[in-house]
Amino acid sequence: MLSKILILIFLITITTEKKRKKNKTLPDPEKVRPTSVSKELFCDACEAIIKEACKNLRGKKKESDVEFYLDDVCNPEKYNIYHFPPPDMGRGCREFVAIYGDEIPKVLIDRNNDEEPVQKLCYERTKVCLNIDWGNISPMDDSIMIDGEPVKMSDLQKNNQDDGKKNGDL
Repeated sequence: MLSKILILIFLITITTEKKRKKNKTLPDPEKVRPTSVSKELFCDACEAIIKEACKNLRGKKKESDVEFYLDDVCNPEKYNIYHFPPPDMGRGCREFVAIYGDEIPKVLIDRNNDEEPVQKLCYERTKVCLNIDWGNISPMDDSIMIDGEPVKMSDLQKNNQDDGKKNGDL
């Protein structure tokens, strides 16, 4: 009889602990976000982390696969197509991971598709992307300096294509 009571107490304790962990309230992003990171960068980093992870994991959900990918998650080279330049994205990623890093593997392992984790992590769990006004930021500048003058990358690409056509006509 005593052993049954002990087993029952043990099971209740485990169940309560699991529920407590599952319902853990995450910190308010406005209170924990470093002032050196804008809320737009924080959100962009969250979305980029998940999008790049899903793209690279290609449907893999095993904890070992997810953790292996996350070892190098803040490498700025992964973030060339987002609202902020790669060095800023790397910084935003590191700050996001420092605060919410435990949540990232959970949403990647439990995902049903590749769109769901962005909504779940960035909007529902951490709330870092709520009330973001993307009009507050200018799109990433696509120009570089050549001989002291700004030149748009798109113009360089167009010129290279035109040069290729001219060379092909010879």
